[in-house]
Amino acid sequence: MRKAQELAEPSVDIRQFIAFPPPNIANAENPQVPALWVYLLNILAKSILAQLMAEAGVTTKCAEPLGVLTAQIFSMDAFCYQGQSMIDILLAKYRFLCPVLWGFYGDQSTDQGKAAIGWFREEKNGPFISAQLHEERMTGLGAGYAAIALRNFAKSPRQNPYPNSNFWKSLSYIVNVPPAEVQDTHLVVLTAMLRYSAPRIVNFWGDMGVLALRQAIVLFPAKLSRKSTQRAMVEDLRDILAREKRIII
Repeated sequence: MRKAQELAEPSVDIRQFIAFPPPNIANAENPQVPALWVYLLNILAKSILAQLMAEAGVTTKCAEPLGVLTAQIFSMDAFCYQGQSMIDILLAKYRFLCPVLWGFYGDQSTDQGKAAIGWFREEKNGPFISAQLHEERMTGLGAGYAAIALRNFAKSPRQNPYPNSNFWKSLSYIVNVPPAEVQDTHLVVLTAMLRYSAPRIVNFWGDMGVLALRQAIVLFPAKLSRKSTQRAMVEDLRDILAREKRIII
């Protein structure tokens, strides 16, 4: 990527790859950057997400080093543009693969609903993947999201490319889905988000973090009308956190 930055041509307008460009970039006279550098960031983002779905979907702890890697690279001054992290390239793909983190939901018993919550097809207009494979993908993405969004930059001279407040927003999006609209996918992602991140949530937000965990693990599933394996996974977190982390909610 460093070498790619030395190749001036071909070039692209960097504003196409930043969701909300700050004024200094939005009004720049010549916001051109090497296209190869942006392409390599794109390949990196795809590789991170593919690795999360493949490994963290089976072993949730595998998300942690990928979260460190993501925060490390996307916070490096050399790979920012005028101080602006290029992590939006990763987030655009993340939102496409796991829409429930951004508040989207739909009835997964229908094709349209499956598409709305990120259920993958092996090929365009082909059949959807199995429920087991879908849940593995969502588990990896949920765990990966926590690993990326809950990094502590308090002692780092770098700027956090994806502030912790984004995790809080995504958690609120899921737990505020109307009970009748909650899908198994929401519960799978929620479980993965909280399985190993609860201590950080408490560390960042203190008593409010504990209340957020109670809302997500106790009150949210209690509102659901039907029981399921996915609901039980969320509810089981209460005992797991008490036993493993001494977090009582």
